[in-house]
Amino acid sequence: MADLIEYIRWRGDLSFWERPFNEVDNLVLSQICYHCFDGIVPGHGEGAVTLRDAADRFFEHPERGEIPGQDQARNNEFLREVKDSERFSEILMRDYVNIIMDSHRYGAQTQFAAFHFCLPDESHYIGFRGTDNTVVGWREDFKISYMVTEAQEHAAEYLRRVMQEMENWKDQIWRVGGHSKGGNLALYSALCLPPEMQDALTTIYNNDGPGIAPEMFDKESYRRLRGRIRKIVPEYDIIGMLFEKREIRENPAGDRGRLLVVGSSEKGAMQHWALTWQVKRDHFERKTRIHPEASKIAEILDRWVTSASFEEREAFVSTLFDAMDQFGPAMSDVINAGLRGYNTILSGLLRGSPETRTAVGKYFQSLLNVGVESAVENVKEALESVGNAVRSRTKEIGEGREALEQALCEKDTERAKREDRDERLNNQIQSTKILESGGERDRENPPDLGTDLTGEEERWEKQEQAQAREQNQLRSLPGPVRKSRAQWGKKGRKKRASSLSWKMTKNRSSRP
Repeated sequence: MADLIEYIRWRGDLSFWERPFNEVDNLVLSQICYHCFDGIVPGHGEGAVTLRDAADRFFEHPERGEIPGQDQARNNEFLREVKDSERFSEILMRDYVNIIMDSHRYGAQTQFAAFHFCLPDESHYIGFRGTDNTVVGWREDFKISYMVTEAQEHAAEYLRRVMQEMENWKDQIWRVGGHSKGGNLALYSALCLPPEMQDALTTIYNNDGPGIAPEMFDKESYRRLRGRIRKIVPEYDIIGMLFEKREIRENPAGDRGRLLVVGSSEKGAMQHWALTWQVKRDHFERKTRIHPEASKIAEILDRWVTSASFEEREAFVSTLFDAMDQFGPAMSDVINAGLRGYNTILSGLLRGSPETRTAVGKYFQSLLNVGVESAVENVKEALESVGNAVRSRTKEIGEGREALEQALCEKDTERAKREDRDERLNNQIQSTKILESGGERDRENPPDLGTDLTGEEERWEKQEQAQAREQNQLRSLPGPVRKSRAQWGKKGRKKRASSLSWKMTKNRSSRP
């Protein structure tokens, strides 16, 4: 499976005239926004530069363009592939804005960057940068739960100004998008446009960015744009599911395709990184739903947000990030502080205002509620799994018993055949032995015909004895009588001999 860099290598030689703009191109431009082009890409009203030229100048001093919290080596590899591709190299970049204000110097917390991309097919893409690794950026992400942030206001103003200053903007194709917080800014800026300018937007891309609190936007404006909003999130998604309805998380396809769940080469929360999203030709690999574990976490946050008032949310966020500011300007500083950092943050929350403590309590209550529901569901799933296992095992035992009975039956049949064969063989051997022993005995000790005759031999013996008795009787008779009986006897013997000769002749004539 390919990622974003492989997509550029495989399809970067196809122009936008040959293959129109697609959802993957949207993410490519959103990812370019994670490069710092200060002093390279012209600002408002200062002209334009091709993406290839801007990238070449960027790589003269790439260390100056690093964005905190990004894998800059991988980002730079991505940018090199983009600038060398026919599809993206001639895109014009203009109206670049990059604003970062921290609470210590300006009394405000803002992290905002935007680009205007003019594509060769004469369409436009407005891209907003997502959250970087600064505490300021993460504070602003949390602030969208209870207020319109400075970055959102900048985004709304930027989109309106860029569109208005283009000649014949009504007749041109406009797209707006971003990744992470950039997706949220794209959505909010589109919702703030006047209706006639909203009509010029073809698609609003929110690439794994949080939604907007229902209290923060005009419902009629949202209904007008709903069919053109495309939200793309990875399978294990938490950030993008904020302020999304539970039924959408559980059944993305039921939202008329507005929510698109895609595959990633990473696991868990690391799927948020756009360069890991998996691509098939000109579209992302589809997944059927959000990972259940990620959906539970998003539900915990949603329940906390809906149960806490604006004042409680604000107090919680302010106390939380004020405690984080103690460790440094970057989120990595907080993470590197380890357990000491977490204890400091938690202690600060518990020592905070009553609104803060109430918000923390509601958060843990939401965690407990979802945990109980999850536990009940887990028990149900476990019982169902046990039932399925028992049924499966019972079926296996039944099939095993039948197989065993069949095997035993076949074994008995085979044994009976073997015994029958052995018995026939033994009989043949005994018969052979008897014949052999009988022949030897006959040659060595001829049988006594007077005592060892049976069957035909006995019959012939009796017949000879009868003839001998007849001869003796004839001798005792007077001469004439003896002569007449002797003649009769000769006739009888001749008649019997003639009959035997006829039968033998007939048998010979009937042979083939």
